[in-house]
Amino acid sequence: MPVPSTALELVLEEIHFRRKARLLQWQTMDRKRKQRIEKGCRVPDEDGGDLLRFGLVHSSWTPIVRHAMGRILVASDLTLRSARAALSSPTFGLWTREVYLSFSRDYDEDGAIWDSITQILARSPEIYTFSLQTASIGPYCIDDCVKKLPDLLHSLSNVHTLRLCSDINHRITDDDGVLEIAEHPSLFHALEHLPHFERLVLRSFFPCYRLVNHIDLEKHAENHHHWDKDSDSPPDPFTYTQIVAASSPLTGRVFSLAELIRSIGNTPTEMSNLYVVTAGNGMHFASFKFDSDKQQFVIDAAEIGVFSEILVRDFRPPDFPCPKWCGDLMFLCLSGDQSTFKTLSPFPSLKSLTATYSCFAGSADGVRDEMSWLLNILPSSLEVFDLRFNWEEPISYLDHPGLHDEIDDLFVKFITSRCPNLKILRLDTSGWPAHPMRPLERFIKSCEDRRVPLKILSSIARFDYCEYWEPELKYHLDLENLQVVQSFASLAKILWI
Repeated sequence: MPVPSTALELVLEEIHFRRKARLLQWQTMDRKRKQRIEKGCRVPDEDGGDLLRFGLVHSSWTPIVRHAMGRILVASDLTLRSARAALSSPTFGLWTREVYLSFSRDYDEDGAIWDSITQILARSPEIYTFSLQTASIGPYCIDDCVKKLPDLLHSLSNVHTLRLCSDINHRITDDDGVLEIAEHPSLFHALEHLPHFERLVLRSFFPCYRLVNHIDLEKHAENHHHWDKDSDSPPDPFTYTQIVAASSPLTGRVFSLAELIRSIGNTPTEMSNLYVVTAGNGMHFASFKFDSDKQQFVIDAAEIGVFSEILVRDFRPPDFPCPKWCGDLMFLCLSGDQSTFKTLSPFPSLKSLTATYSCFAGSADGVRDEMSWLLNILPSSLEVFDLRFNWEEPISYLDHPGLHDEIDDLFVKFITSRCPNLKILRLDTSGWPAHPMRPLERFIKSCEDRRVPLKILSSIARFDYCEYWEPELKYHLDLENLQVVQSFASLAKILWI
């Protein structure tokens, strides 16, 4: 008995959405970065294989399955041979809505492959989502690939979402690499001609429209900016935070995107008398969206790291003005000290925060005050909080017996008054002056009363604490995973596979 076409289409639709979610998960999640680097960027597409097998069941199914398969074009490590095959394939065409273009680390195909890619995409002018992924170096690194994008986007006027992801530019051997802010005017001009463009996702790549050319500021090999030692003038913080230039030649919504990126690139998170590092240098992940109400781009998710591992004297004056662009952030992963958090705050829309906070206070009172300050800058909208608070000064909790109880009280007030909407909470106490063998009793009781899943990590593993904690909750602490969940809320269970 033949399967009704409606039933078949429902099955194919389910496989399509599962395929869509898994492809996005594979590409954007940092926890899969090592796998992408070691095993290459060839996109795993098991669900695409399932669709192909459906097409072999019966000849009447073939055109329906081919249409479902062709909604997503996966161009992984293309060769001239595979490109020719794709050009002659009836699978892709006007019904294609997404493309995944990836290059593995050791990819070294002839440069003529770009002509083939252009021809393939010309057959699919209705693409909504364009994803570029690279773990390659040389001519197929993210910077060089993005220089090819304007020619590709020329025929794709319906693109809504652009994802530019790299696994190479930084953090390959350590977590201290500083991301280069790259100048790409042609990219922004290409985006300017996309009338429906509304989402830009970046990982390990931070492009701007133009950079400012400073006479006394030189880019160091590690991509942060050093003061020129031959300069006769002392460093001027008001002048030298201007790393990214104005975007005035641009117009429309892309102008607002370029200006937002300019604000981020000119927001110093570390500034000494030797160098300056901005939020753009530390932007490991960013998600920008067009806000139709505000008629401008905003940033709604970010992962921002810091450069130095040692305390440096910040020579900015206390009233130093910094751009404020975190008002629409919903998901944030942030590492730094008090000056970093002060520079970027406030965060009025924040729902999820993963924070690694370094405290350099020289006294117990200073630690208490700084922890109180940190908790008090967080908004009542916060639902997910993962905190690692490191007191960088060597000190024993035995020298300050009252500090443990004061910290306990701070967190009680935090969950009962400051952020009453918390749904998930994880604390790493191994780096702070809490007693490793004494739980934060009143705070734990407050979480239990509200049935808030809580996990506390101690410097002594056997004193770790968990309550209402399920293993899958760890995925809700992953910023990039939350981006996938946000896009595919109905497919949450699939994402945990």
